[in-house]
Amino acid sequence: MKYYSFIFALFVVPLAFSQSKLTPDNFNVFGGLSYSNFLFERSDGNTGPKFNYSSGKTFGLNISYRFKTRHYLRPELMIHQAGSASLYGGNDIIWKLNYSSLNCSYLYKIIDQENNFRYAIYTGVGMGFDYLLGGTQTINKLGYDLNETDAFKKWDVRTSILIKGKYNINPSFHIGLEYRFGVGLNQIENKDSEAGQKTRNIGHIGALLFGFDF
Repeated sequence: MKYYSFIFALFVVPLAFSQSKLTPDNFNVFGGLSYSNFLFERSDGNTGPKFNYSSGKTFGLNISYRFKTRHYLRPELMIHQAGSASLYGGNDIIWKLNYSSLNCSYLYKIIDQENNFRYAIYTGVGMGFDYLLGGTQTINKLGYDLNETDAFKKWDVRTSILIKGKYNINPSFHIGLEYRFGVGLNQIENKDSEAGQKTRNIGHIGALLFGFDF
């Protein structure tokens, strides 16, 4: 039930408040690359296997609501890949996790030159719920479906920081770049939680965006 409540708050509440407090400002479609890894903690405090970053893809859409001169609230839908890679026991192991995400971010416009040079720069923080659509674990080129093995939990909660640059081609249309760094808060593996170990997602996202201003 708490997940449905979050979905309601993420998308319905901003629309309701937009009638009195929030003003729709811009809409974006974005796509880019993700570079993700696992944060692994062993219960005995010893160093575990070394995990390396793995590349993936991300895309989505969002809409920003302005509620003060430089303050924005941005609900978002996103599809992205997480995962990692490791050489463990002489075996090459690669994880690819495919998530759908419901996010909400707070942005502050730190530079505003839209009237003269038509660009703006924002910084912000965000939180989101990630739902595991599926994925694979590849061991020495032999792949295993994660939905069938049930090795990973379906839900993760993620916090992130971001910086965004936007340039207006004309008063209605813009392009931009955005960088995010995010850390998952939940234990994502089923079996490790029983042993007192913890595995969490961590990663970077770089995306190209384009959209229109209201």
